Amino acid sequence: MCFPLHMVQKKEQFGLTLFDGFRPLNTQTVNDKYPISCIFDFTSELHVCEFFSHFDLVKAFHQISIAPEDIHKTAICSPFGVYESKYFQFGLCNANSTFQRFIDGITLGFE
Repeated sequence: MCFPLHMVQKKEQFGLTLFDGFRPLNTQTVNDKYPISCIFDFTSELHVCEFFSHFDLVKAFHQISIAPEDIHKTAICSPFGVYESKYFQFGLCNANSTFQRFIDGITLGFE
């Protein structure tokens, strides 16, 4: 089974953007209710800090691996073939929660 690849017109720019239709997969996925950090809680704690650090999260989302037994579930169909993803893709319903859990695990102990 694979999901179709869709092309839509960009709203504010010239050109097209591609996205995969993971809706059928998302309807069968148990939702992960992991809380995403509140920016107001985070910024209110900064006034007592002495040291600050910067994390470069460019492309970090797409570097989180999908479990090998679930890779086949990410298959997308295109005119050029069928492709499976080994890393997170936008559109998977639990990707944001898993990404937040990943970041929380990295920053654990840095409070």
